Amino acid sequence: LQGLDFGDLALQSTIGRTELKLSAGDWFTAEVHGRYAWTLATKPVLSGAGMMGAGAGVSVVPRRSLNLSTSIISEPKHTLELDVDRLLLRFYLGDVDLSVGRQAVSWGYSNLFTVSDIWTAFSPFDLDTSQRRGLDAVRAVWSVTDTLELDLILADRGSVDDLSGGARATLYLDFGELYGAAAKTYEDVALAFGISADIDTFKLRGEVMGRYDLDRGEVEVPRATLGADWFHSDALMIGAEVHLNGFGTADRDYLTHAPTEPALARGEGYLMGLLYAGTYLTWRPHPLMTLTTSAMVNLLDPSAVLTWSAAVEVLESVDLGVGGTHGLGSLELGLYGHQGYLQLSAFF
Repeated sequence: LQGLDFGDLALQSTIGRTELKLSAGDWFTAEVHGRYAWTLATKPVLSGAGMMGAGAGVSVVPRRSLNLSTSIISEPKHTLELDVDRLLLRFYLGDVDLSVGRQAVSWGYSNLFTVSDIWTAFSPFDLDTSQRRGLDAVRAVWSVTDTLELDLILADRGSVDDLSGGARATLYLDFGELYGAAAKTYEDVALAFGISADIDTFKLRGEVMGRYDLDRGEVEVPRATLGADWFHSDALMIGAEVHLNGFGTADRDYLTHAPTEPALARGEGYLMGLLYAGTYLTWRPHPLMTLTTSAMVNLLDPSAVLTWSAAVEVLESVDLGVGGTHGLGSLELGLYGHQGYLQLSAFF
């Protein structure tokens, strides 16, 4: 909740990436990505890689033992950081894909409220969602059969004591998908289950993750999301989700709760309430234009945040977008205030 009341604030964030890829036949690839984040603000609200709050670059970077970032400028109103965000060797060994190094890892089905995405989660208030931040890990994805896939991960979390790992089994069935996962991450042991079913133009989704805190010796409140998506056509999709947030609290004193939940500090979750609902809409009225809007509501505050965006492909490799984020209410989600942005994305 940093940035509770900054009043009028102008923030400029420029994020660039260089991506190099080397391939050797159909059995090996090597990737190196550089990420460059330059941020300017009219008020002293910046620290490290940017501002913690709403906007570009607010997702927490996974902890890494190998520091490959350099802070060129680190001032309250001006930051410039260079980071090696991918450093990856990938081997294609028949039915097994083996990845070693800094990479992106994504688990789960949820669109608004993630449940099992404990490796590199996005903040729901981040504008830069084109690439997940890199996690240092060894990962093997094994296609056991046409319908069964195993995903095994051993992840660096910054120290030997925090070494983490997990396994996920996914079944691809006639009606959709079903997965089960287990992981040890920091002080938690987690079990997760998810199902996704396609029914004509609808998709129904459900996920739940339970946690056991090894340090405290107690079972934590689970996280769960139920969702539905309606694909009216290739151009229109509408969805809704309800979410039980085991990282959060029903108490409105969020500043007292936050230090007691390590997952919030680590960036595995960003919401501090207990119960949420949300909806979203994506519409492409023209092949070169995409309109999106979403709403998230803390049902126990109550407070809400509304987002909208419009993006146009002005050239084959250049996108221009405009959007905004608007907080409503006096508590959690309302504290993000009102934000408008202009976004230019170019690919070379």
